[in-house]
Amino acid sequence: MDAIFSVLGGLFTLVFLVFLIITILQFAKKNKAKGKKSLLFLGVSFMLMVIFASLAPETEPKQTSESNDKPKVEIERDQQDEKNSDVTTRTENNKTKVTVTKNEEVKKEPVAKKPNEEIQDAVKQVINSDLADKKVTTISLDVNKNYGLDDGSYIVLPKLKWDVKNSSKTTKEMLEMYSDHIAAKLADQKDVSEITVFWEVPHHLEGDIIAKFMYNRSGDSMAKTDNWFAPLLN
Repeated sequence: MDAIFSVLGGLFTLVFLVFLIITILQFAKKNKAKGKKSLLFLGVSFMLMVIFASLAPETEPKQTSESNDKPKVEIERDQQDEKNSDVTTRTENNKTKVTVTKNEEVKKEPVAKKPNEEIQDAVKQVINSDLADKKVTTISLDVNKNYGLDDGSYIVLPKLKWDVKNSSKTTKEMLEMYSDHIAAKLADQKDVSEITVFWEVPHHLEGDIIAKFMYNRSGDSMAKTDNWFAPLLN
C-alpha cells in the first residue's frame, strides 16, 4: 500500500510539472485560451497531488531497543565471618535475585573433662577456697585409677604443705582436721573411692612427709581407715 501511494504521488507530481511548463509556454506565446485551459489542468493536478500527499501514510522510523536487558543482580550479605557462603538463586519477572548468606562461624563447644580432671578441679577448689588462708599449699596432686577395685573409681593423692610453727600436738590435730575436711568435701565426687592426704610441715621436718591420712568410701561419705605420723611428732 505504501508503494502504491508513492507511485501515484510521484505521477501526479510529474503531471503537475508538465502542466506547469505548458501553462507557462502558452502564456509566453500569448495564447490565452490554451493558457487558461492548461492553467485549469494545472490546478486540478496540483489538488490531486496535495490530496494524495495528505492521504499517504506516514512512515515512522524504526526504533531499536534492546529487548533483553541483562538481569539485575542484587547481593544481600550478612555481617558474619566470611569463611564460607551458601548461594540461593531464583528468577522473577526477568530479574535474577542472588541471596548470599554467610555461614556462622563454627562454635567450639567445650570438651567434656575426664573424670580424673574433674576430681582434680574439686580438690583444688577445696584447698584454694577453704584452706589457703590457713597457709596450706599444694605440692603435688595425683588422681589415679583404683585398680584394686576395678570399678572405674579413683584414688586421690594430694601432697600438701602446712607452713605454720606449732607444737607437735597442735600440728597433729590441725593436720587431721584439715584432712577430714578435704575427705568430707570429696565425698560428693562419686568416682572417688579412696583418699590419702600427705603432709609436709617445714617447721618440724623440711622436704619430707611428716604425716598422712587415709580414707575409703562408705556409702555417701568417706570414712577414715588409717593415719601415720613421723616419730618426731610422737
